[in-house]
Amino acid sequence: KTRQMTAETILHSLNGNGVLHESEDKTEAIKKKLAERIYDYNAPPQNLNYTFRMRIENRTFDIAGPGQIVLITGMEKTMKSSYLKAVVASALSGNENLNIVFNHDKEKKVLFFDTEQPAFYFERTQKIILNMAGIFGNAENYRAYRMRDYTPDERIEVIQYVLDTNEN
Repeated sequence: KTRQMTAETILHSLNGNGVLHESEDKTEAIKKKLAERIYDYNAPPQNLNYTFRMRIENRTFDIAGPGQIVLITGMEKTMKSSYLKAVVASALSGNENLNIVFNHDKEKKVLFFDTEQPAFYFERTQKIILNMAGIFGNAENYRAYRMRDYTPDERIEVIQYVLDTNEN
């Protein structure tokens, strides 16, 4: 069974927040939004400033840039947490750490949300990250939050609040 898309549904998905000026004709607004998103083979591609890279055997691989989401996944005990520590330490220090290079504007905050570890392991992980970055105290541009005790809905609400209230 297919769902019929109304003009308002399409407009909402294209506009992000669904706000439409009352004076605009909905059909014209949809046409305008669609025209902005037509693929043009001859247009130059958008340049992505990669800030997250990995070096392997004298080769550098671009992983991600600002605003992109990276998922670290794997089986149990495959050192995902160690890899994440190196990524965050590299972001904080600007130095290569375990073949990871993460360069970004040092004025921007690095945010870390931990939803798994109990307090003892969370605190130990944070000290390791800071020490790997050469920081032996609190870092002004780093905020780590332990969220294990929150429900999934509370986590989403808190993370959204932190993202919305940070200037990054």
